[in-house]
Amino acid sequence: MYSHVATYVPDGLKFFEYWSGLAAKDPEQFEIERKKAVEKAIFRSSERIQKRLWRMQWHIDTLRARARNPLVFGVRLNQMMWESICAERGFLNAHIHFLEWNTAFFERYNLPPPGKTRVLPFKRK
Repeated sequence: MYSHVATYVPDGLKFFEYWSGLAAKDPEQFEIERKKAVEKAIFRSSERIQKRLWRMQWHIDTLRARARNPLVFGVRLNQMMWESICAERGFLNAHIHFLEWNTAFFERYNLPPPGKTRVLPFKRK
């Protein structure tokens, strides 16, 4: 469906070597390939979350455009990721609520909590 979108890593080259080499040799081509790779990744995700991914990518691109240099961008991107983890409705809070719900579930049905179950050993061949 999206055959025009480039693959992430061309024949046999390692991911970092390819992208850093392309950025150093041909910044314009790097931008074209980067946009294609992002587009491909978003289109490969479920339609249910594509809109959210496009918004997130817009935010990342805006951070990148406003940064004085790659280091500043990296620091700001790192801050953004930590905020998404630690925010009131972030991943960490969702995980804590999930664990609380799970605990209530196990208690309600008188089940042993995760980590307290017996693991059966298997013989090695």
